[in-house]
This record gives sequence, C-alpha cells and structure tokens, in this order.
Amino acid sequence: MLQIDTFTDDFCIYTVRLENDITLPPRYDNFVIALIEGSFPLDIEVIAEDSSSNFPPDGIFVGKTLFLPGKDRRFPIRIFNANCSRVRLYENQHIANAQVVSHTCKRSVVSSVYESNLENDQIAKNSKEISEASDLNAQQKSVICRLVNHFSDIFLGSDNKPGRYTGNIRHTIDLIDDAEVPKQRLHRVLLQQREEIARQIQEMLKQRIIEPSSSPFCAPIVLVKKKDGPWRFVVDYRRLNAITKFETYNIPNIQEILDIACDNFDQHIRDVRELFSRIRSFGMKLRIDKCVFAAKEVEYLGVLMSKNGSRINPRRIESITKYPIPKKVTDVKSFLGAASYFRRYIPNFAKLANPLTGLTRKENKRFVWRIEQQKAFDELKQKLVSAPVLAAPRIDQPYEIHTDASTKAVAGTLLQMNPKTDSLHPIAFASPCLNKHERNYSIIELEALAIVYSLTQFRPYVFGTKVTVLTDYSPLCSLLHRTDLNGRLAKYQIAIMGYDAEIKYRPGKLNPVSDALSRHHINLQVNSVTETRLPTIDEIRKAQKKSDYREKNSKTAR
Repeated sequence: MLQIDTFTDDFCIYTVRLENDITLPPRYDNFVIALIEGSFPLDIEVIAEDSSSNFPPDGIFVGKTLFLPGKDRRFPIRIFNANCSRVRLYENQHIANAQVVSHTCKRSVVSSVYESNLENDQIAKNSKEISEASDLNAQQKSVICRLVNHFSDIFLGSDNKPGRYTGNIRHTIDLIDDAEVPKQRLHRVLLQQREEIARQIQEMLKQRIIEPSSSPFCAPIVLVKKKDGPWRFVVDYRRLNAITKFETYNIPNIQEILDIACDNFDQHIRDVRELFSRIRSFGMKLRIDKCVFAAKEVEYLGVLMSKNGSRINPRRIESITKYPIPKKVTDVKSFLGAASYFRRYIPNFAKLANPLTGLTRKENKRFVWRIEQQKAFDELKQKLVSAPVLAAPRIDQPYEIHTDASTKAVAGTLLQMNPKTDSLHPIAFASPCLNKHERNYSIIELEALAIVYSLTQFRPYVFGTKVTVLTDYSPLCSLLHRTDLNGRLAKYQIAIMGYDAEIKYRPGKLNPVSDALSRHHINLQVNSVTETRLPTIDEIRKAQKKSDYREKNSKTAR
C-alpha cells in the first residue's frame, strides 16, 4: 500500500459510482471497478475518496485512490466492509467523490510503503463474526478488524502450519532417581481409526512436530473426539508421569487477572495489541475460529465478565448447588473447598460456613450433622445462586471499606462509587472466622481487628490511595489519634497508620452489608426440651471427697 502526501486541487468535485452490483462479505477488503462521471484529458490525475457522511453506507470504507481516468473512465478502487454482516451495493451507487490533482502542484510523493498482512480473506472467512449484540459502533468494529488483519501472521492459516516456540525456556523431563523408564505394549486400534492415525502422524512429521525415533521406550496412543468433531491425537504418558519429578510453576494471582478487565474501548485495544505482539514475539499462533471479539459477556476462570463487572457462572456452580448432604468430614471439606473459590462473591461467607468448618476441626471426635449444619449448608448453596455482580476496580475513584465484627467472625466490604449511576458498587467481600483466642477479645479489639483485616485483605486495591473506613463502633474513630494505647490496640494502630485511611462512624442500620456479614444469626428449631436438675451443695461436697484429685491437691472448702 502507498501512503501519499497531501495535495491541492483547482477543479470541481466529481461523483464516483459502482460499475456493477456487488455483495460484500463480512470484513471484506478488496478492489472493485468504479466509474467517474465527466470527461478528462488522458494525462489528468484524479484522486477519489469517501469524503461525505451520506455515502458510502455505514461500515463501508473506501480507500484513497490516485488514478488516470482515461477514455472509459473506469478504475479500480479499494473498498472495505467493516460490518459483521453482508452488505449489498448496487450498480451506479454513489460510493466516493473525486478531485482533479492541480497541474501546478508537485507530483505526489510516496512517503512509505508497507505490505498488507491480509491473507486472501482467510481471516474474513474463518473468524467468528464480531458480536452483533455488542455495543460497538461501525468505527470500533473496523478498528478491531484492522487490528486482526495487521496481526494476521499470528493466526493459523489455510496450510494449518502451527507456530514454533522461539522463546528461551526449554522443557526437560527429570525422572525420579533410580526410576526405570516404563516399557508399555501398544494398544490395539480400531480399524476405522488406523487411517486417521496414519494421516495425523504424516502431518506431524511434515510440520516437524514429531520426528522418527529408534528408542526402545514407547507409550500407547489413543484418539479422543474433540467438541467440534475432529479426532485429537493423544499419547498415554501416565506411566511416565508417575516417575517424573514434581515441578512447581508460579502462576498469576487469579484476582489480579480478573482485575485487568478495562472499562473503555481504547484501553481494550491496547491490551489486545500487546497480547498479539507477545504471541508474535514467541512464534506462537492462534486459531481464529476459536477467538471471540467484542462480546458483551465472556466466561473466564469460572466467572462471567461483562461491562458491569464479574459474577458467578451458574453452570460452574451447578455441581455445588446439587451437592448431596455430607456424610463424613471429607465430604464437608470437599464442599467447602469448592464453595470457597467463589467466597469473594458471597457476603458473610465465613459466618455462614462456621457451623460446617466446626465439623472439620481436630477437636471434634464425632461427625454429627445437626439442624444448624443443614441450615448453613442450604444457605451457602442459595448464596452461590444469588451472588451479586462485583464491579471491576477503577483507579480514578476513591474506595470505601465497610467493616463489622462479632464473636464468631469479622467482615469487610470493599466498595467504590460508580460515576454513571452515582451509587456504591461492591468490588469484593472478605469474612474470616475467628480462632478460639480471637473470640476472647474485647469488643473494641474485635472491631479494630475487622479494620486491620479488611485493609490487609484489600491492600492490592487501597494501598497508596485514599480510603474511607466506615464502622458501627464509634470509639474506633479516635483510634489513630490516641497516644496511650498498648497491647493489641497499639499494634492495630501501627498497622492502620500504614494506609491513607480515614475512619468514620456509621450506625449498623445504615451499614447493612457488613452488619449482616458478622451478625447473621442462625435460628435453631427446638424439637424437644429436657429439664435438668442442678445438684445441691451437700451432693457436691460428697462428690469432692470421693475425688482422688481433691484428696491429693486440696481441701474441700467449708
């Protein structure tokens, strides 16, 4: 393509029309034959461009074209359909304007030349259409299409040639010391699968994915059906994995990945461009038919991401909501482990789960499933179904943390003002159970612990920025200004001073979320009442006299 410098003109504007009817497929980019109205000398240069909002239709773009009209006034002009659907253009339809280049101006200068990455409409034919239900306008859809076309080399082409990793990391398989490499017999293969296996082996040899080997060690192969129909070639390496040294790899924090979600189109394009650049730098390739662009909502790591924030994917919690009543401690641990993955979406998770976590403690010798456990079990499943939508954090808006505490748990809610709705929107919930030592703390210590825990839990969001902490315990408002504190309160004061936090009082009735997190009581159903008679003083003294411990260590009080 040529990038042409500016020019001047001395003549009128001419109309450019299509010579024939044409149907433009989605994201179609090619040349068509056009006609210019009027007559021109043979040596006159004309430039055509879409300079009016009335034509071409929305989503249709015409490239600037410099040409010599000649006698027949026909010339090729580039046209691009940025829409997600076909567009029909008709004979003699007005698609552009043209101007004669002035005889007095200098010749147009070519300032740069670059090669188009469009792969013979390969991407236009194989890519999933940009979602019709998205909020993108024609111009934004065009930007995405041009970005995909610019990085067309990172997508799998018609030759199905995969990418080859060009990074510095080299994978090695380290075996356990003195382990013997397994020798396995080959599995019998179905007759109807032999041809497919031979074809895939030849294809992988051709693409240098595999190479011939004379090793005495081997592993059987199996074919597994993919979701879209073709067979997947799989090698059964289970015996080899059993004698391989266990390796660990650091992975990004899941919540940090979810927080990357941006709320504007320009930032999204920058993120996608950076991703495409990384893939290109490592020599990898994507399958365009598995890529989805401009979707209103997308599933990622078990949650649904949208412009409103993230929420639990109902399909991902179906197995949890249908979980049978636990019969043993391992069943309870399994349920709590699955539900805990979504705990940031559930207000008061620790408080709700407290009757269940109590069953998993070592001091509990017997597994007894009572009404309170059943109620907690049912309520947790219901909370998973009705979990709220959590907003993505915005660095340009201040944060609020609402805290509360009880003798069983402390709780915190991170919120942020949404400027569009002028209302607070939750970003995350945090609610840990108290251990047996913390349950003996005084009220002011518990309330201070709730603030410290919330600030620590939400540190990736609030550290280094202004945050307002709202509590329903008014004595805490002066905590940062006291100079006579000692013990735990002094320690909590130092921890809070590490943040730019302002503590404010708000009654519990005006702070319903956090108040419910720590003060939600479970109403137990009474099935029977047993009257218990207390022993008399004489009976107690007789029992003490019979006790070996009392005889050896003390005398009975008279």
